[in-house]
Amino acid sequence: MSVNQLVSVKQLGYLGAIGATAAFLISVTLVPALLSFMKRAPKHAQNRIPRGRILVFAAHLTGFAFQYRKLLSIGGVALFVISLELASQIKVDTDASNYFKPNTPIRQTLTYFNDTFNSEVTIEVMVDTGERGGVKNPEVLQEVVRFQEYLEGLEHAGEAQSIVDYIRKMNQSMHNDNPDYYTIPGTRNLVAQYLLLYESTDPTEDLTDLKTHDERFLRITWSMKNLSAVTAHRTLTAIRETLAHEFPTLNVELTGPTVMYNAQDIYVQQGVVYSFALVLLLIGLSFIGLFRSFKYGLLALSPSLLPILTVGSIMTLFDISLDLGTMIVGAVTMGLAVDDSIHVMNRYLQAHKEGHSVSNSLHLALTESGHAIILSSMVLIVGFGMMLFGSFVPFIYAGCFSTIIMSMALLGDLVILPDLLFLIDGSELTCLAKGQTGCCF
Repeated sequence: MSVNQLVSVKQLGYLGAIGATAAFLISVTLVPALLSFMKRAPKHAQNRIPRGRILVFAAHLTGFAFQYRKLLSIGGVALFVISLELASQIKVDTDASNYFKPNTPIRQTLTYFNDTFNSEVTIEVMVDTGERGGVKNPEVLQEVVRFQEYLEGLEHAGEAQSIVDYIRKMNQSMHNDNPDYYTIPGTRNLVAQYLLLYESTDPTEDLTDLKTHDERFLRITWSMKNLSAVTAHRTLTAIRETLAHEFPTLNVELTGPTVMYNAQDIYVQQGVVYSFALVLLLIGLSFIGLFRSFKYGLLALSPSLLPILTVGSIMTLFDISLDLGTMIVGAVTMGLAVDDSIHVMNRYLQAHKEGHSVSNSLHLALTESGHAIILSSMVLIVGFGMMLFGSFVPFIYAGCFSTIIMSMALLGDLVILPDLLFLIDGSELTCLAKGQTGCCF
């Protein structure tokens, strides 16, 4: 996450890495030191040693994976291809109004302003006149008026306001409110007199919210409807192109919430590509180094990659946008999902190295590691599932997607990964195919 250009995401990445490192150090230092003071585990703790229904369930998974290995392989490949295609079409968008449920007062208010006044969001335009006191230049002000009229004529546009509205209104007032004089005065001195007159009426009315003290820069506030990221980007691009061709003398900088969110969407889109490319590379290299095998390293990575792609495809199907919150969910849950793959693969390779067959090795891996994997995954699923009861939509999405990813990662580690190992390493699974799980020992 630290490769993202958004500072908040970068900081979260650093903090997550520091927290994981601290947890590791505490687990291998403080916890063993505290356990060393105990003579033996309490009886109620001994009763928690893996046994019972979870152990029986884990023991039968090997036979299930072998019996349906072809069907599971075809289904897994099909799911991977479909999810990859759909996930590549995911929409990147930041819409603050969608952060709230439709029945909440703030969402209803935003919708009302959007439908009635075309003014749910604003774009701030900074105009550099190029000289001190340039705000008094009638030629510059005429160009600003023309630019405001262009903005108000765009689709989804609301009103645009700036200091030129005050100057035109004062000019009209000085001519008996004749509408024909709702224009910019023809001389610089007359503009300066109007501004001085206005500022003299009240010490607080200095128009510093519309122009700088040196009167070089002026501000245009333009309201518009709330648009999707794609439409907003297209609109901003059209405005910049129009400025370059039709308003070459205006030095304009677009800013404000809409421009900021649009830039954030670009960073999110780039960050998703960079972050997941980097995480796949680093985790893949770590697996290859850990298992000392290119083949087993990639196999261990597959059960963690498929849930991320599946959630991406679900977001595409249900028209859920990828934003800052949903991007972070993918990065966090992938780090959690790979943990179970390490346990299964490590125990499988250890048993295989000791001379066990593929079937026996998988049976040992699932029975000895399966209990802990199932319990730890259930804790994470329940923990993330509590977020579904929230009222803040990004919070709900985070819980929903995390729950799906952790559930599918568990399924992948207990079913898909053994299935892949059966297909690649072969098997002499005779007893398990007959349901005699005990003989594999």
